[in-house]
Amino acid sequence: MSIPSYYTRWSAAIISTFISHISREFALTARLERRFGVCNVEQGGIMLKNAKVTPSRRWRRRVDWLGGFLVASSVLTLASRHWWIADVIANLRVQLLIGLLGTSVLCLILSRRKMMLVVLSLTLWQAMALRSAFQPSDTQMDQAGLAVDVATAAQGEQRLRVYLANVLTRNQHHDQIIAQIRAENPDVIAILELSSTLESLLHREFSSTYKYAISESQNDGNFGIGLWSRYPLSDACVFHLNVPILPSIETDIQMPWGMIRVMATHPLPPIGARNFAHRNQHLALLAQRIQKHFQVEASSSQILLGDLNLTPWSPLFGDFLASTGLQNAAAGRGLQPTWYRWPGFPFGLLLDHGLHSGNLHCDQRTILTANGSDHRAIVFDFLPLEPRGVPAPQESAQGGGAVHEMGSAKKSPRASL
Repeated sequence: MSIPSYYTRWSAAIISTFISHISREFALTARLERRFGVCNVEQGGIMLKNAKVTPSRRWRRRVDWLGGFLVASSVLTLASRHWWIADVIANLRVQLLIGLLGTSVLCLILSRRKMMLVVLSLTLWQAMALRSAFQPSDTQMDQAGLAVDVATAAQGEQRLRVYLANVLTRNQHHDQIIAQIRAENPDVIAILELSSTLESLLHREFSSTYKYAISESQNDGNFGIGLWSRYPLSDACVFHLNVPILPSIETDIQMPWGMIRVMATHPLPPIGARNFAHRNQHLALLAQRIQKHFQVEASSSQILLGDLNLTPWSPLFGDFLASTGLQNAAAGRGLQPTWYRWPGFPFGLLLDHGLHSGNLHCDQRTILTANGSDHRAIVFDFLPLEPRGVPAPQESAQGGGAVHEMGSAKKSPRASL
């Protein structure tokens, strides 16, 4: 997707005006230095002296150029819906904020007051995009209180624990993944970047505890996917959206207290214009699929799990939530990166998500320790907002995926591309 021509001209005008303004002094002083060896620029004009440029002046120049770069990057985030580079910057908004804050401190030390005011203004503007990390919506706050009452009444029985991990296809630390799953004891396991080796191991290790599974592994790419469940799956399928090599999973899980629809997906990373367009189309088609399901069953419970290659700081993330009606389980829980595997910012990104319908509440969301992947696994605890009865058990399987019940006496088949 290309940027509209009017937006290109508008953004370019702002950036070029700012850069030309701060570079005018640099270009002039550089010419004078080359000719006379020395210079000094003051408000009253240019004065030549018999001394070289001081270190403080060199630092002022560097800070001005750094500030100009950060200002230009901040302005570019306005184009994040249309241009992949702008989207990358928007997803790196936390890192951008760190740079802006550091630059404002340098401006204060070097008495660059005008630059400092510009940078601080942009810092406040960029910080507004992170407010969801610290302030959940009013609806989620109301749901939290209701969910506590439900959890107390149900004595912890009406709870769905989900383990989500992007394990990295080439990761050979399968023992760490298995140990992590056993320690967390989830009801549902969602694995992204699933290789055939890990797929076979999970079937073998959990044949008695997670009898129901659907999967499609890949060894040559990073988009294999699988889902394991303690409870029966119904209407389960592996489906593909705009890119044939990107499988996603959709299934109903028959919990003891009700039915929940769970989807798992992993779109392309938005590096380059083509992948950016593919990622956005993937999310748009997925949103349409979710909308159609809600049109048929408006009161259904739904959970979407996946590495969306998108952080909550991008406007596209908010667009996806608005179009699906889903809520972000990470809202109000602070800055908790899932990629890269080391905890804490400034080098992490929140790429792995658990989104849920309004009749569910995420009671806990825990980022786990490293398991050999470049991502860190997440455990979600979901609660229904209303106590539910126990439905009559039914089992069926439809669609294009390989759904199977695992038993100790036989090895389940695997889905193939």
